[in-house]
Amino acid sequence: MSDFKTRLKEERKRLGLNQEKFAQLGGVSKDTQVNYESGLRAPDVDYLMAIGAAGVDTQYLLSGVSSESQLSERETELLTVSRLLSEEGLESVMAMANSLVPNRRNRHTINLTADEQAQVEAMAEENGVSVSDMIRMLALNKAKQLLGGAKVRDPKVTVHGKVGQQINGDIHGNVTGPNTGKNILKKK
Repeated sequence: MSDFKTRLKEERKRLGLNQEKFAQLGGVSKDTQVNYESGLRAPDVDYLMAIGAAGVDTQYLLSGVSSESQLSERETELLTVSRLLSEEGLESVMAMANSLVPNRRNRHTINLTADEQAQVEAMAEENGVSVSDMIRMLALNKAKQLLGGAKVRDPKVTVHGKVGQQINGDIHGNVTGPNTGKNILKKK
């Protein structure tokens, strides 16, 4: 396993910074940075917090174990994509993600002007859905748009009924929404 000074230099190079620029991130002089990388001095907590905020994997620096190694491949991919999004894009993705997690609905705040609220209400009424469902649909569409057509899982539709309740009869028609155009025919 490599030592702290080697890992610090690796992280600096991973970010594509020279010692002077990296030192600025940590709020120290270039000479101090050179001393850290040569092992002559050890950094303080303020330095580690500052470089951590700039994208340095401080867990890796201190332990030799990458913080991303604890994430699954999908989680790492999601983290990487989220770091590339604008603030608006990240807000849309967060709203969509929170709407898909059970018991997390309404935990993400979306600030709408009175005109935007009226538009969403009109769209919801026009589409026969609740305002919150309309907001989730809009957030999902915005996330897909911002991710450049990347696959975004559509929310699942769940039908709830009372225990023992059965639905009888034939169901005919077209599915609307994701994967449209599939005819449904279910016989008794």
